[in-house]
Amino acid sequence: MKKLKLYLETSIWSHYYTDDAEEQMRYTLLLFDRIEEHRYDIFISYSVIAEIEKAKGDKKLELQILLKKYQPIVLENFSEVYRLADGYIKSSALPRNSYDDAFHAAMTTTHGLDILVSWNCRHLTNEISKNKINMTNIQYGYRPILIFTPAEVMIYEKGQ
Repeated sequence: MKKLKLYLETSIWSHYYTDDAEEQMRYTLLLFDRIEEHRYDIFISYSVIAEIEKAKGDKKLELQILLKKYQPIVLENFSEVYRLADGYIKSSALPRNSYDDAFHAAMTTTHGLDILVSWNCRHLTNEISKNKINMTNIQYGYRPILIFTPAEVMIYEKGQ
């Protein structure tokens, strides 16, 4: 079985330490247990790093330590990423105030990764957004991507 290539957007890193969403934290920790078992290759972008840099105080330090521990591969930006992210906004796949989410989806798509992993149900992991993102991907000549929560990643992995 090939290792899945996962793009972990910022909410995944943040939920590692969340104490106000117990179930999300539990599934996030399970995902990171599987990462430690080398079941997945993990990726981020400089956008994730920039979002983590905006965190305050201890949270910022905890997230920086977490990145250092798991050492995700940091993907490079290129013009097609921005073109596709703009396409998500123009096609109303994602709202204008959600450019970071559009960027994460575009990074996952243009780099040919298997799954965008997120806890962002408002803009990414709901079925309407997934469908609109993938319709835009097809319009721009890309294949559809999977957009899952950590719990869904584990269900998907079992079916492989």
